[in-house]
Amino acid sequence: MNKTVFIAASAAAAVTIAGLAIYMSRGPLEVAFQYNNTASGDFRLPEFIPVEGFTAEQIRDIERQVCGGVGREDWGPQEVVFAYLEPKEKVYRIPCGQGPPGYFYRSFYFSGAGPAIIDEYRPNAQSLFDIVSPEQAAEYVMYFDIVLSGEQGNKEFVITGDQYDRWAEQCIRDNSTYVVKELTVTSSGKDYMVQLNFVDDVDGSFEYRQYLVDRNGTIELLAEESLGHCGFAI
Repeated sequence: MNKTVFIAASAAAAVTIAGLAIYMSRGPLEVAFQYNNTASGDFRLPEFIPVEGFTAEQIRDIERQVCGGVGREDWGPQEVVFAYLEPKEKVYRIPCGQGPPGYFYRSFYFSGAGPAIIDEYRPNAQSLFDIVSPEQAAEYVMYFDIVLSGEQGNKEFVITGDQYDRWAEQCIRDNSTYVVKELTVTSSGKDYMVQLNFVDDVDGSFEYRQYLVDRNGTIELLAEESLGHCGFAI
């Protein structure tokens, strides 16, 4: 092993050890989900279904309450149909603006007083979610921390090792110290550590993230790293 490879490998180990040190203090480690070791098929992402039946004035009223303005009657709400998460109330999103990357969305649900905004930085403040499976932890991180209120189509999640290898071939690699190639979720019995990679179509970046998610829906970013740049941007 040459000196450059040894340094990169040592740095990668340091990132992993730092994350695991935080994580192991919470309980014994157990590998709960690793995409390449499952036969469950493709990991699914949320779907967005246009909601029918709202009048133009009702749509404008929702936008005023959720977005603080806008007033576009042609930007109707969509129901967020999660693949794994089971929110206690139906979750919706609505466009609140538009720019080069696409629409800017805010998520909300309907309460007795009308639409209640879901804070993308504290998505479980209203206790809508119980995170009880590794798939739920992964989807929760993807939608609420990585996608946030933006357009999901602008993020290409790298789920398998084969996908990682294909992206690595076409992207200019940084002096990165990646930790995993495939989507991996590790359980301690009460928390989940989610490790994943994605490509951002807006700026062309190739990114690694490591998160801690507890069963009450608190998301903590443990590590992030640029894996390279893919030479394109919207």
